[in-house]
Amino acid sequence: MVAIEPSPDDFRTLLSNLKENGCKNVIPINIGVSDGAKIVEIEFKGKKFSSKVDSLAHILESLNVDKNRLKFMKMDVEGAETSIIPSSIEILKSLDYLAIEMHGGSHGKIVPLLNSLGFIFERVSRKRYIPNAMKFSLRHPIQSIRILSAFSGSGEWPGTKKVLGGIEISRSDDLVVGIFKRMER
Repeated sequence: MVAIEPSPDDFRTLLSNLKENGCKNVIPINIGVSDGAKIVEIEFKGKKFSSKVDSLAHILESLNVDKNRLKFMKMDVEGAETSIIPSSIEILKSLDYLAIEMHGGSHGKIVPLLNSLGFIFERVSRKRYIPNAMKFSLRHPIQSIRILSAFSGSGEWPGTKKVLGGIEISRSDDLVVGIFKRMER
């Protein structure tokens, strides 16, 4: 598994979580994904930082990851999906699932593109999100408490609180959350 995170603060949190949970099968890398190699200024969560970015293909190649073995990917790139997805088509073709957040109306371009590659898109709905979050909490109560405790002091909240608080992610055009599933091959 590869975890790519450009934010220095979030990368430190990632490393801490990997260590705390004894995860030895994850390759963490402090870089951003874009359509090519460059240094960019990123503003996220009210903080600005410079980050090295590169194409997904080049990042995976530099880690000796066989793109044809990838079956699942989670992508939350705060609006950069419109440049990353078109430059990553060969990698996406090998996937069975792509969990994604699409920002700023980008789903209007991304959904048809991935449909043409044999994917169908299923949007996350509040109706399905809440029961699944509750099942996770019941199956993993200690992890759930740790997650909520970690977020409680940060001023940020995981999706569960946002959804319980009334955000209807299934109707927004600005933020579309869901999963692309490969149709039968």
